[in-house]
Amino acid sequence: MIERAFLRYRSIFKCPAREIDVDYYVLADVVQRYWRDVDRLHHFHGIKYIDSHKISGYLTYWLSKLKPFRTKGNFYKSHNNAGKLVNELIGLIASVARINTSRTLAGFDEKIVPSGQFIDAFMYSLRYRYMNPDSLSIIYYFVDVHN
Repeated sequence: MIERAFLRYRSIFKCPAREIDVDYYVLADVVQRYWRDVDRLHHFHGIKYIDSHKISGYLTYWLSKLKPFRTKGNFYKSHNNAGKLVNELIGLIASVARINTSRTLAGFDEKIVPSGQFIDAFMYSLRYRYMNPDSLSIIYYFVDVHN
């Protein structure tokens, strides 16, 4: 899921491979913390099936908090928001893809496509405000319901 989002980010923003670094130790930590949270939801809270909104909230949270991706060079300079918000954008891309996959499996034809205005406000909040995984899950739920 993260790898596809990473490749989609590079495609959307035309980011050359040489201008983005991945810290694989931090990325492994993101995955480990995400699965630890999922395990906690299963065992401690007794949630058998975790919905795509909650999955998306936790994934976005850990990507935004630990920041395993870093843009550099000309890409960082010329794509100021996309370069600075690489982790937040990859989290959003992965999460929207996850929710859309769940929608397709549930028989919905329409996919969610967040508006530019939502993305700007969401990126600002992820970068400069405290957002916990549960609040992110609720935001994803509302984006899905009100799409």
